[in-house]
Amino acid sequence: MPLSTRALQDLQARDIDTFPEQVQHLISYIDDRWNGEQPFPGLKATPLPAHKPEIWMLGSSDNSGSVAGQLGLPYAFAHFINSQPGAMDQAIRQYLRAFQASSRLLQPKVLAAMKIIVADTDAEANELALSALHLTHLLYRGRLQPLVSPKTVNAYPYTASEFAEIEAMKRTFLIGSVQTVALKIRELQERYPIEELMAVSPIYDVSARKRSYALLKQAVDEASSGYTYS
Repeated sequence: MPLSTRALQDLQARDIDTFPEQVQHLISYIDDRWNGEQPFPGLKATPLPAHKPEIWMLGSSDNSGSVAGQLGLPYAFAHFINSQPGAMDQAIRQYLRAFQASSRLLQPKVLAAMKIIVADTDAEANELALSALHLTHLLYRGRLQPLVSPKTVNAYPYTASEFAEIEAMKRTFLIGSVQTVALKIRELQERYPIEELMAVSPIYDVSARKRSYALLKQAVDEASSGYTYS
């Protein structure tokens, strides 16, 4: 059996307790340098580029934040996966508490990957966001369905508790006009050492989705410069 196949099968047999070790092994393969005994002597990652890729930890829980901090890696929180209120706050704070400077990174570095819906007005953005909120609501109940229109969502028979859950979930999105989203971005930057923002915009109408990304560019510029677009 090839060494690479054995290594992959070994990874499949591991559990969450060995995840930090697996990350260490990945780093060692990329660096082509081992501090201890290599688990599969002779196995190398190929090709080895002249400029090695920057290694980030993408996670959606405080456990991943802790591992990224302990290993001195930049941390990307997947808020588009974990839309539970308070999840990003808990994970990033854990990352900052656990952070140890490394040869790769001297100071904590954070990226937020979020669902972001931008439109010309707050009211329009909130209407467009109904599709993504509904999709996430169903996913948490084990129901994988296509994105549906806001009109379809408005006719859905939510219970009072489900509606309250969706309202709480809204706080994990960035929703609004250029000015509103720019303000929310600045608030995120004041709360966390976020250097990058990654956007996922699940909008039913493709034209509105494209428009959202264009407006997001304006919001990011405004958040960075303080300039207000008219």
